[in-house]
Amino acid sequence: METTYKQRVEELEQRTNLRNFGGYRTSDGRTIKPNLLFRSAELAVMNEEDIAYLQENGLRYICDFRSEGEQKAKPNPVVDGAENIPISVFGGVVNAQEMITWIKNMDIAELNRDLLGNAYVQFVTDPIAQAAYRRFFDLVLQAEGSPLLWHCAAGKDRTGFAGAILLLALEVPMETVMEDFLRSNNNRKEAIEHLLSSIQEKLGDDNKLAKVREMMAVKQEYLTTALHAIIENYGTMETYMEEVLGLTFEAREKLKSIYLE
Repeated sequence: METTYKQRVEELEQRTNLRNFGGYRTSDGRTIKPNLLFRSAELAVMNEEDIAYLQENGLRYICDFRSEGEQKAKPNPVVDGAENIPISVFGGVVNAQEMITWIKNMDIAELNRDLLGNAYVQFVTDPIAQAAYRRFFDLVLQAEGSPLLWHCAAGKDRTGFAGAILLLALEVPMETVMEDFLRSNNNRKEAIEHLLSSIQEKLGDDNKLAKVREMMAVKQEYLTTALHAIIENYGTMETYMEEVLGLTFEAREKLKSIYLE
């Protein structure tokens, strides 16, 4: 039975980029409690069994980082007992169809820009993003040990940045933080190839197809770019957490008391 359950959870991760932070070790040897902190891609891709899994875990909050347009296009399903909380990180990562049209119309100079790298700087410096992530950490504290899930569309950028900062606040080593961040690449292999095959003819340009592939993945330098922006703008991670996210020393200690064992 345990093997069947594990296989079910692994298959769910591969399809929906969902995982829970339970079991990650902190620098002082403690571990994150299981089945409390979940990150994922959009929930609209989930089937009834997937939703039942979330309900079985007693989910309390669903934090949706997508734009209003993304939320309307693919609403979250009802998860009994869970409160859906929209927290748009910024005016909106475009949906897949808009992105294809946008890239199709790109010129060479635009094609060579590091588009996602710039987005990671905005996660740190944009006032709307700052407010969204502050709200997210308020909810992580308010949950007080009840299960919480956060997601965006692909569950890799807006979601990945939030997850990384949460792990750092819990004092999980950077090596583990980066490993979790990059897991999206393996989880999304099938989805990426499906999208690329469906748009290859529409784009009609191998360079632009490669750009789409790049934007569908995460790279170590994306998270590194955000962390550098934090140091450049705030001096230390602790100052950023306190001034922007409201995670004072006392708040971080409370987080650890709630989520670590």
